[in-house]
Amino acid sequence: MTRDTPDETPPAGHPGPHWRRPRYSGTHPKLPGQRYKELDAAAYPKIHDHVRGQGRTPVGTHVPVLVAEVLAALRPQPGDVVADCTIGFGGHAVEFIKRIGPSGRPIGLDVDPVQLEQTAQRLGVPATPDNGPSDTPPGSDHRQVNLQRSHFAGLGQVLGGRGFDGCDIIFSDLGVSSMQVDDPNRGFSHKYDGPLDMRMGARRARGAAKLLALLSVEELSAALWELADKPDHEGIARCIVRERAIKPITRTRRLVDLVLAAKGPSRRAFRARPTGQAPLGVEGQSPTVRAVQDRRRARFQEPGAERGLRD
Repeated sequence: MTRDTPDETPPAGHPGPHWRRPRYSGTHPKLPGQRYKELDAAAYPKIHDHVRGQGRTPVGTHVPVLVAEVLAALRPQPGDVVADCTIGFGGHAVEFIKRIGPSGRPIGLDVDPVQLEQTAQRLGVPATPDNGPSDTPPGSDHRQVNLQRSHFAGLGQVLGGRGFDGCDIIFSDLGVSSMQVDDPNRGFSHKYDGPLDMRMGARRARGAAKLLALLSVEELSAALWELADKPDHEGIARCIVRERAIKPITRTRRLVDLVLAAKGPSRRAFRARPTGQAPLGVEGQSPTVRAVQDRRRARFQEPGAERGLRD
């Protein structure tokens, strides 16, 4: 256990002086939820700069890495209508807003209601759920971002519902964000144990665990090959089907262990490998990463949606 430091500042809103920070084993927090300072930047205003100075992303935030390249390629101008189809935590949107100015019309879509609400708080605007009418009509105030809970493939419907004929810029940054991966309860990460969910919202009745329980070995194998290009797709699929008959696969750690078992190395052996060495031909990547990403892509049908966005 770690000791509480006498000068530790209680978080904002704490009623008294006897606050004790969360306890964890060792000298540093290991799980995202234990990083209480990063999760309460209002009480610790310097913590995010400190974390970023170490080359890390503060828990509960997402920092896009190609903002300069995106802006150079798209060149947003004052007055532009810009649709950020995967607004996430708003990292790109904030920069778009600066450049399109008060006369611009920023529109933000995201299928994840949890993340959309956090972004709405960051930008100081309301979020509209489920393709409903916007509570924030387009206006001259550049802070009035039209936020909409919608899959990026629903952009046309969102634009039509707000009276827009089109956009000057359509941008999407596909994939999960660090905010989603950092929360073990969302089930997106192969690093932390949690429920095998992977849903972006409760509208989807079936989480990833249910999907793994229902897909046939042929369907699993095809998904692993088509979406993750895994040469050992058949072996992994057979392993999943065999083990789910013994016990349902409901936790991320169990899926990780099954993929490792199908590929050969144990969890301990994989972690003990020399830095930079890629076992079994996996190019510097955990053998589970692409399999977990594949399950996510199968959940959200991303390849077909990407084609719809391009069309």
